[in-house]
Amino acid sequence: MYIKRLTYFDRQESAGHCITRVPEVMADAAKKAKRAVMKLYQCPMYRSFRCMWLIHELDAVDDFEIVKLDSIKGKDTEAYEEYKRSVHPHGTIPALQTEGEGAIIESGAICLYLADRYGKLAPPLGQRMDYYDWALYASVTIDEAMELLYWQWAVTPEKPDPQGVDKMVTKMDTCMKRLTKTLEGRQYVCGDSLTAVDCILGYSVWAATDDMFNKGSLLKDYPEVRDYVKRLEQRSAFKMALKAQFQ
Repeated sequence: MYIKRLTYFDRQESAGHCITRVPEVMADAAKKAKRAVMKLYQCPMYRSFRCMWLIHELDAVDDFEIVKLDSIKGKDTEAYEEYKRSVHPHGTIPALQTEGEGAIIESGAICLYLADRYGKLAPPLGQRMDYYDWALYASVTIDEAMELLYWQWAVTPEKPDPQGVDKMVTKMDTCMKRLTKTLEGRQYVCGDSLTAVDCILGYSVWAATDDMFNKGSLLKDYPEVRDYVKRLEQRSAFKMALKAQFQ
């Protein structure tokens, strides 16, 4: 696990203060020991960032073992083949392996599962129409368009497909118009509080601001969406997850 755990015994704490907190520290350690450890396979800056970000929003980092797929892919053939056999049949990321339950291999599904598991960051039952709709819309419709554009603009620009690009840009325009309407009078997708769907959708629109997506042109006509991205970027959990990607 690459995320260092914090300790109460900070150099700035006095000896007396540390002694008074020993029972609290021991109780906290006991609680952590009872938690089921989950293993998240990820790769920096890919869709697994949705899951990393949500884990930080849930304040649940200590419940996870984080495995960077590139630490085994191309380096440990046996381990990578075992990963494909027992975790992810396509050998890609993300994947969440939960003790006694098996594996989930879709980033959107992982986020929804974790929100349910922890009982946090989901709207009340009966108020989840936008929550479910945008979780799947981002994972299916938006991701499809962005993947083609990513390959065209960043990976294989020497093999242009102008018709395909135009089709996906048009699709993204439709998506961003719809998102603009959803965000009217709201800070986040489901209201004024962040939910797991903001980690799913938020990753997509945040990625769209990158220079590799034609210098962020996909959002140039959508100031409300750009403001939404800025709100997400200012969240402490987003910043911590982004930093943790490279630790």
